[in-house]
Amino acid sequence: MKKQLLLIALFAGTVGSSFAQQDKVLTHFMYDRTTVNPAATALTRHSICGTFIYRNQWDKINGAPNSGSFNVEADLNQQLPHFFAGISFFQDMIGFNRQNFATLNLGYSFEAILPFDLRIGAGLGIMNHSVTPNWLPPETLIDENLTQPFSRTGFDANFGLYARHTLENGTRAGDKWNFGISMTHLPAANLESGIQNSAGIPLGFQSARHIYVMGGYTMTGITPTGDLDVQFMTQSDLIEWSTQISARYIHKNMVYGGLNFRSEDMIGLMAGVKPFALADNSGFPPALNRMLIGYSYDFSINQLSNISQGSHEIFVRYCHPLPGVPMTISKHPRWL
Repeated sequence: MKKQLLLIALFAGTVGSSFAQQDKVLTHFMYDRTTVNPAATALTRHSICGTFIYRNQWDKINGAPNSGSFNVEADLNQQLPHFFAGISFFQDMIGFNRQNFATLNLGYSFEAILPFDLRIGAGLGIMNHSVTPNWLPPETLIDENLTQPFSRTGFDANFGLYARHTLENGTRAGDKWNFGISMTHLPAANLESGIQNSAGIPLGFQSARHIYVMGGYTMTGITPTGDLDVQFMTQSDLIEWSTQISARYIHKNMVYGGLNFRSEDMIGLMAGVKPFALADNSGFPPALNRMLIGYSYDFSINQLSNISQGSHEIFVRYCHPLPGVPMTISKHPRWL
């Protein structure tokens, strides 16, 4: 019965225009900054990286959110000095609702004129919201208040600033410190369906601008072979606020484990490994050493803890070095 009541609460917002916080929440947010802050794109130097994250939230609850994120980002500094770019795809499904986002991120770094890396970025793309209800009323009764299927697409744009100071030790990964601020869904697109319910209210989806503040610090030398990495991210749709804090111990840049806390929602356990980097003399191609695989399990600490079996998140990331611009040498017979 509790699950049925939860589903009614989730779907009630689909009747009429919906107003709600739309942006996803991920435990591995430190590997997905680019989707919410275009200035945080391509943070791995001289490389192209692909990242996939899948999240199954509130396991065993029908209609609960399922999210998928895929990013490809490249540091173009060797080919186009100080520039970086990336493409982000994201899908979020909850109940009858489905949201899809596709964004092209472009940015510029002022590292050449500053003692740290200050970056500015913008993202341009599209957002789509669709509702595909599967109501089962009696065959002889048609309820005009039930939401009808619709799908609408609109323009989307993000903007952000990001600053960092990279660790000098080449055996360490990441940044000594970082800080960023951004805003997503700047146009605040109103994706109305053109359909009205019996009360004359248009069916549709009103997107909301979101503000993000993120930052972190890496404490090196906690042990001879490991560092402590602490990251946080606060997000708001200017009505509700949510803050995440994660602390991970990273061993030899190959294995990590830690905790994540999100205000009023959950506590998570995180773990990750570069599986091929651990297997010395295994015969695997050296390029596979750059693959990172992670998993997290989140415990609900709100009222959903009575019916939810937690949330699962799987993450895979791979980076490949970009070749530098080839040098062209020409000779003239006169100077042979």
